[in-house]
Amino acid sequence: MKVFARYLPILAMALVLPACADSPTEADASKLRVQHSENGNGSDRYVFEEIYDWNDFITGVFCEDGTESEPILTRGKVVESWSISYLPNGNMAVQIKAMGVGLGGVGTISGAEYSIKEADHYVFHRVDDRESGTYRSVYRVESHDLKKSFRFSVKGTFRWADGDFIVNRERIREECNL
Repeated sequence: MKVFARYLPILAMALVLPACADSPTEADASKLRVQHSENGNGSDRYVFEEIYDWNDFITGVFCEDGTESEPILTRGKVVESWSISYLPNGNMAVQIKAMGVGLGGVGTISGAEYSIKEADHYVFHRVDDRESGTYRSVYRVESHDLKKSFRFSVKGTFRWADGDFIVNRERIREECNL
């Protein structure tokens, strides 16, 4: 299944956000920030930011050839930001970004230091009954001490109309040096 497919239901949710923008939530206010602004030309923009704590999780890397890393005790945070703009003509633009802040970890067996990069960028546009967009996701784990690295990236472009993909191109790349 394409990586984009996991975000499609979330993007569909963007269609109903204006109705829910003033509803109370139970989310921790220190981790979730919602901002709404109106432009004088009749457009609305919503920005949602959330911080995910990656401290004290055990993770590892598994490669297609069957090799795997040692368990890694992680630290740091991932900041995710959604920007949704509703234009006066009924069109919509969505941008999603995620970025690691201070991500890293320590190997639970070797004690080696690992650097971790987690970055996502999605752009989505809706014009009438057609949608299009691009996405890129990168996940990288490296240990300079052990000279080991893992990188996984996905890039894609899509166009959607009348409930079907017209274009759905995706490139997946994995580099594994464990």
